[in-house]
Amino acid sequence: MSDTIIDWNAYKNFSEAEFMCKCGCGRADMQPEFLSRLQILRTACGFPFRITSGFRCEAHDRAEKGAGVHPSGLACDINAYGGQVLTILEPCKRLGFHRIGLKQTGKWNKRFIHLDTLVSDKHPSPAIWTY
Repeated sequence: MSDTIIDWNAYKNFSEAEFMCKCGCGRADMQPEFLSRLQILRTACGFPFRITSGFRCEAHDRAEKGAGVHPSGLACDINAYGGQVLTILEPCKRLGFHRIGLKQTGKWNKRFIHLDTLVSDKHPSPAIWTY
């Protein structure tokens, strides 16, 4: 569990509930630096972001066959498709989102952009990939 106390009021377009682990553990251990960057990105884009995956505890990340990034609190998935994707991607490099995954096939409501700022030997950076 993270010792970081997050002032969710500092992020006017996001709430703790959006970032809670979907397993039901109640954790939303996001890093404030990541949330600040995400808020700047959201403001620059001018449209709402639906967070489809925020924080994941280690057990939930393993169950989702994740790469271990979401438990860091430095990653999220945003439901986005079409022109929204280009609008979101344009400021990403400037804001430090240097790892980006794109799923742009299948049903519209299942398409997303993964953004993260994790720096580690296990996770090459910068990187872009597709699902």
